[in-house]
Amino acid sequence: MKPYPSLLLALGLAACGSEAVSTDAGPDDAGPGPVLTGPFGEPLAGITEEERAAFERGRALATRSWSPEDGLGPSFDASRCMDCHARPTVGGSAARYRDVVLAQIVRDGEPLFSSFGDAAVAFDLRHGLSRRRATPAAFGRRNPSPLYGVGLLATLPDEVILERVDPGDEDGDGISGRAGFEHGRLARYGRKAQVGALEDFVRVSAFSLLGLTSQPLSTPQRTALPSFEESAFVGWGSGGSLGDVDAVPDPELGAEALFDLVSFVMLLAAPEPEPRSTRADTGAQVFEAIGCASCHVPALTGRLGPVPLYSDLLLHDMGPGLAEDYRTGVASGAEFRTQPLWGVAAAGPHLHDGRADTLDEAIRWHGGEARAAKERYEALADGERGALIAFLESLGGRARPGSLPEGAPIPSGLGAPVPLSAPDLERFVAGRALFDRDLSPREGLGPLFNADSCRACHASPVLGGAGSLGVSALRQGIRQGDGSVRAPRAGPRLHRHRNPEPVGWQLPEPHPDADVFELRSAPPLFGAGLIERVPEAAIAAREDPDDLDGDGVRGVAHRLDDGRLGRFGHRAHLASIEDAVVDALTGDLGVTLGLESDADEVSDPEMSDVEVASLVFFVRSLASPPSRSVDAEGERVFGEIGCASCHVIFALEDGTPVPLYSDLLLHDVGGDVGVPAGNASGRQLRTAPLWGLASSAPYMHDGRASTVEAAVRRHAGEAARSAETFAALPVAEREALLRFLDAL
Repeated sequence: MKPYPSLLLALGLAACGSEAVSTDAGPDDAGPGPVLTGPFGEPLAGITEEERAAFERGRALATRSWSPEDGLGPSFDASRCMDCHARPTVGGSAARYRDVVLAQIVRDGEPLFSSFGDAAVAFDLRHGLSRRRATPAAFGRRNPSPLYGVGLLATLPDEVILERVDPGDEDGDGISGRAGFEHGRLARYGRKAQVGALEDFVRVSAFSLLGLTSQPLSTPQRTALPSFEESAFVGWGSGGSLGDVDAVPDPELGAEALFDLVSFVMLLAAPEPEPRSTRADTGAQVFEAIGCASCHVPALTGRLGPVPLYSDLLLHDMGPGLAEDYRTGVASGAEFRTQPLWGVAAAGPHLHDGRADTLDEAIRWHGGEARAAKERYEALADGERGALIAFLESLGGRARPGSLPEGAPIPSGLGAPVPLSAPDLERFVAGRALFDRDLSPREGLGPLFNADSCRACHASPVLGGAGSLGVSALRQGIRQGDGSVRAPRAGPRLHRHRNPEPVGWQLPEPHPDADVFELRSAPPLFGAGLIERVPEAAIAAREDPDDLDGDGVRGVAHRLDDGRLGRFGHRAHLASIEDAVVDALTGDLGVTLGLESDADEVSDPEMSDVEVASLVFFVRSLASPPSRSVDAEGERVFGEIGCASCHVIFALEDGTPVPLYSDLLLHDVGGDVGVPAGNASGRQLRTAPLWGLASSAPYMHDGRASTVEAAVRRHAGEAARSAETFAALPVAEREALLRFLDAL
């Protein structure tokens, strides 16, 4: 390996402050032709029409929301591939709330390896919580890696990777990279270089995180994959059949769908680097001088030319600071594959477990074989470190505080604000930015949390919308002798994540007595400001707790202990938008407000009153879903079969109609007894508003209804008569009713 220059002054670091664009990439940067790089999420240039078609079909599959009827589950952690690969586009990385905890059973000091992944997924469609049958003793955590350019790794001949192996550190530079292997084949995929084929990588990810079963591709299909000339075999899988125990026939991910999904991953272009500034050029020289390039090799030469991945794809011991108990492949707990740096600035949070918020922090975490380079980095002058970071940022993409690009326009349809003055429109934009912003532990996230932004759970199809099944929250309860359920004293939330200190990466454990677990879907927020303005007297006037009119419907208002009337939340246990925002910030993000405190190291309160008010203003200003012409026949059926007994239109005091189609009352609609909230029992649920129904799947409080028709048929209890009448309707009338609901 190269010796390090002894004097950084020889690099001309006096130019660190200059931002002039370099027109000479230099001899070490003779990068690939345009065929290998491109905009995030786009395919390689020059592919065939057939490959482009497979890529587009695969991209559609990556963005698809899978339902239980499609094969999702029974255990799962996400409902779309893009749940874990969407930053900044489909195929990218993910925020912290999409981290995956890996759990491994250890016997006699040795881990029990699984061929199907060790993801400790959160949800189970049968029991609510995905409970493990044995207590794992080894844990790891993974922040999803971007997939851009990974297909190009298949163009690298084995010898190009193996020629850099130095397990005994024969050259004495302190770096002793070794290769990963799977089934005797060189492995180049995964944080631990534990997977040798992209087909296996795709199949195991789909199975372990979404519960989608599959069969290996056939030989003719593998031959038809993007070939990359002689290296096609590198993309081929070696795994067997993957099956599960749900009611959907296996394989749930069919052969054609798997082919398209693998093609999509294989054909994603590598991130397109920026034109180099003089400062970034200087940073590239610093990068080389302090030894970063010993492992983060700028390019490896494949059959299509130099692949600018900035990785040797070898395993290196990164020291005790980054080590974990979890083991996979041939790697020890402290060994990790050198992470490619192309597009690294846009891929935060950084490192295998997402612990680093910035590139500077990620570098400072390096230890073991990288300790010397880390110490040289720490000894640099501020300008030199800044130049190195500028170089890394030039490798493609930039970090964003959230999902929206700078200057993102305000929507004109769904997600638009109510009419606002110019100053209030600025407040709306500021609140939207807060709603979209990712929080980090250093800003107060956690220690227990379900999401790291408001947008994490409310973004489908736009900011402020509903959440997919994969971002559901979990509630836990304890069944009583009389059949009722009570929440644990510490509260019903069962969080999906916790920050590592001081307990490591283990999943938050349920209460030891909890035996009821309930999924809670994230509802859309459109029109919340109008719901807040519905007169309390109008809601109370619709109460009929004793069913005096004999229609079988016994709606009751949820009166809170402080006397206010609840109207938000699946059990109407929140009286105002401010209550709902505060409940989400403190309960789902772990942020302290006002006089609250928690056990992390961030000073309290972790969010100011001004910021909370900004979020409240944004939610309150979201307009109700745009109205469309309704199906008159469907509206007639809606009223005749009794839906309008609970799903009603209100009016404000000035007569303005509020077509939310909800009485905001609590009803017993049958089903399992759930976890209570406030003064609402586990059998009572608020009538869900129906406006915007077409864009807010999945349905019901637990998201278990994938379609509107399934949601209607699931009604029981007070709604049983309407559901039975719906089922008995002629097909034409049922279809008219569904068209009416779709247009709300």
